Amino acid sequence: MQLKTFKNRYQILQTLLEKNFLTNPDLVVNLVQKRSNEIDVLLCDIWQSFEIKKSLCLVAVGGYGRRELHLYSDIDLLILIPNGTHEIHKQSISEFLTFLWDVGLEVGHATRDIADCMANIGDLSIVTNLLESRFLLGQESLFLKIKSIIKISGWSSQSFFVGKKKEQHNRHLNYSNTTYNLEPNLKESPGGLRDIQTVAWVAKWYFDVSLFSDLINKGFLTQSEYDLLVQSQSFLWKMRFALHVIAKRREDRVSFQYQQEVANILGYQNGERIAVEQLMRDYYQTTTKVARLNDILLQLFEQSVLHVQNLNTRFAISHGYICMTNDTVFTRKPSAFIEIFLLVAKHNYVRGIGAETLRHMQKNLDLIHDNYYKKRQNNYLFIELLQQKKVLIRRLN
Repeated sequence: MQLKTFKNRYQILQTLLEKNFLTNPDLVVNLVQKRSNEIDVLLCDIWQSFEIKKSLCLVAVGGYGRRELHLYSDIDLLILIPNGTHEIHKQSISEFLTFLWDVGLEVGHATRDIADCMANIGDLSIVTNLLESRFLLGQESLFLKIKSIIKISGWSSQSFFVGKKKEQHNRHLNYSNTTYNLEPNLKESPGGLRDIQTVAWVAKWYFDVSLFSDLINKGFLTQSEYDLLVQSQSFLWKMRFALHVIAKRREDRVSFQYQQEVANILGYQNGERIAVEQLMRDYYQTTTKVARLNDILLQLFEQSVLHVQNLNTRFAISHGYICMTNDTVFTRKPSAFIEIFLLVAKHNYVRGIGAETLRHMQKNLDLIHDNYYKKRQNNYLFIELLQQKKVLIRRLN
């Protein structure tokens, strides 16, 4: 295998990206995406040169899955294999990954079969990675299977939101819950890139979209809010790319030793305020806006999705309980007696049936008469309820 050839290709790419950024930092969005696209081509060429069996699948995850690769960002990969074939493919995968490191690629990797993914589907970080995963090469049916697993994972919009909100809260605590750190972390500090990604993750999960811009059409983001997030991300990306250029490695912390050079690269000059003060002022203003918008959007999401969620014309979820949407639900459609239990079974985050709804069910029990079980719709609903194996016993009790 031509290690030298691949190594030269990668070094040329890195040099070109750095040169273009130093010439014009405003190109950062294009450069971040260009590195991702070029790494796609490089990885596929290496994969094919190893003649790895077609039964395997190479998948981009994390920031790489989002097509966001800064100059020295890790290249996160998931290698999918058929069930029970770890030992069979262990050596070839190890040789492939070792070759990537020899080329100079800093790779984060995991090798899993479908059973592994099913076993770890309760891990929020793994689910998030799979949410943003992107097919690269190999057996695409494995990738599609993984994507389908997400939809039946048991993570609802509600539970996913709660998990991400808690994750963000804990992360903010690590940085004193303030944007005004003297040596902030561009990714993890409040108002940083993770806060933008958290909004995107929660909204993408709920609305089932792939692009941030799609959230405007869904009514979750206004055009001005979208523009603010894009502009803020672009500014933080410029700082991050500059840090990578200076440190010659992955670096997210804007420490004192880097601040002056970052300011110089981004074109700040001494005036009434010195360049570093101007840079950090713009940073604090940007992250304050992001933190504020993050708080607004997550609160709106919580109010509209967690507190009240319409399931259909008859039922909604309010504060964790399924409730009827009007007083005539059961009298107009008696099959709703079975339907409500089916909805409870399908939504594992539901705490139960609302008190007022239970009162109406109790009041109208006489609607369940001898002919009730002869209705075809009632039978269909009951059979579907029986198929909810994991929660049936608990729900019927």
